[in-house]
Amino acid sequence: MEDASAGQEEPEPASNLAPAGVFAELARSLAEATGMVPTLQEIVDYAIVVVPCDWAAVAATDEIGPQPARLAASTDQGLMATVADIAGGAGTSPGWAAFLEASTVCVPDLAIEGRFPVYAEAMIERTPIRSVVSFGLQLREERLGVLSLYGKSANSFAEAAVERASLLADHGAIAIEAELQARRAQTLEAAVRSNRTVGVALGILMERHDLTADGAFQVLRRISSHSNRKLALIAEELVTTGHLPPT
Repeated sequence: MEDASAGQEEPEPASNLAPAGVFAELARSLAEATGMVPTLQEIVDYAIVVVPCDWAAVAATDEIGPQPARLAASTDQGLMATVADIAGGAGTSPGWAAFLEASTVCVPDLAIEGRFPVYAEAMIERTPIRSVVSFGLQLREERLGVLSLYGKSANSFAEAAVERASLLADHGAIAIEAELQARRAQTLEAAVRSNRTVGVALGILMERHDLTADGAFQVLRRISSHSNRKLALIAEELVTTGHLPPT
């Protein structure tokens, strides 16, 4: 995955800003990020300084399982690949549980963790991580993803740190939903534009060849099938050039 944080300014350390100022800056950064992956990268980059934590990972997804989410970001891709492999092998993890329960799951000390024994044992053997806190990201009953923060020592996340992480998760959920809404709007706009183009193409064929709407559609479909091109592209060519491609 391309490092979406390249060329971006690092967030100012939390110690240099009042808490309200930190989250105001976070909100501005998330609003200015363009695209889902850059938005996710902003979330994990801020987690390091806002909470703080040693590593962070976030995924935008409506399901969770052994396969890594396609839309994700982390502060250490190699380490998080190992964590994902461990979770997949164990069949559960704090992140999985937080996502499925739309809750916050804290694991203060992996060495004495009882809820995820297989996961905890593998984490201790294969990673430097010793504590975890995960947040299921959800708005209006819609599952949006999961945010997990990791510490290299036990009890890395005191109550105040968990509260800051929870605020970060809330900001992250809002930003992810905004990106999803933007994607849906773009998809809808493309579909409307495509349908409109097909409608214009049908009108041209009906008027030019004295066809019914169904007959005109069959012409487009036949050319699409013979040329192995999408019907919408055939319609766009007719509308743009005034000519149908050869069959």
